[in-house]
Amino acid sequence: MKEIERAIEANYPKDMMYKLKERKARCLLAKKSLNEALKAFQEDVQALDDSKLPQEKRMKLERDAQIMIKMLTKNMEMEAKMRKSQKLPPVEPSRAVKNKPKEIVERFVSDTLTFDSTEDEGRFAKAAKDIKLGTYLVQEKPHVACLLQMYSQTHCQFCFKRVVLPIACNYCADIIFCSNKCRDDSWNTYHRIECGIMQHLWNSGASITCQMALRVIAQKSLKYFLDIKKELEELKTNPSYERLDQLPNDDYRRVFVLVTHEKDRTFEDIFHRNVMASFLINCLKLGGFFEGDDSEDR
Repeated sequence: MKEIERAIEANYPKDMMYKLKERKARCLLAKKSLNEALKAFQEDVQALDDSKLPQEKRMKLERDAQIMIKMLTKNMEMEAKMRKSQKLPPVEPSRAVKNKPKEIVERFVSDTLTFDSTEDEGRFAKAAKDIKLGTYLVQEKPHVACLLQMYSQTHCQFCFKRVVLPIACNYCADIIFCSNKCRDDSWNTYHRIECGIMQHLWNSGASITCQMALRVIAQKSLKYFLDIKKELEELKTNPSYERLDQLPNDDYRRVFVLVTHEKDRTFEDIFHRNVMASFLINCLKLGGFFEGDDSEDR
């Protein structure tokens, strides 16, 4: 399917397009995507009008496609009648998501947990009552995630799934994707900044934590950080956790207020972090993060 879609996007010859449409329809049929298969067979019939096949051959292929269209239409009508006659009861949502907004799919904290904090331990969770085996406690989409270098040529850089038919970045050969969507989504978030500098980052010996720190910044624009700069200064001394918890998962202010234990760190540790911060800033410069802005505020 992916190869067929890429061939169509690459302006496959119009007189040969019927072949792609017919193969696409068969693939969708095998996947039991009946609605999409029906549409693909209909497109196949239209594409045959542009073919250079002999009339007899074209008519045979058109008859075959029309037979599939009639069969699919009939099967879909029968399935619709069966579903209507069964009148299945609605599925009862689980306690965790019942009467919750749609965002619960990305963020959920069980009511068996309570949260507290101390000066020595920072913020932490503790059980409010006995927790049964198999209970979901926390579910949340991560603010940032990075793929280890060892998986950069076997797994998708964006969704982390193992790749069967790799799709390369349009501008570098450091990483791969599983689909055009993942490639485009990655470019529209962070890869436009990371493109071309991944090898520098890996060769530096920087940990995956450093790569995550880079991506935390790269996935937002410079203007975004300048707009919230004053608020970040206020959050250093007066973090309003209740309000911040209502922000989307990808809002930088949610991670900015994480406990750092900076006062407990050694001089060597702080020096190392400053050196890496300088290195990562130069990586951002190399990736074009600061292009178009010459203000002193940055």
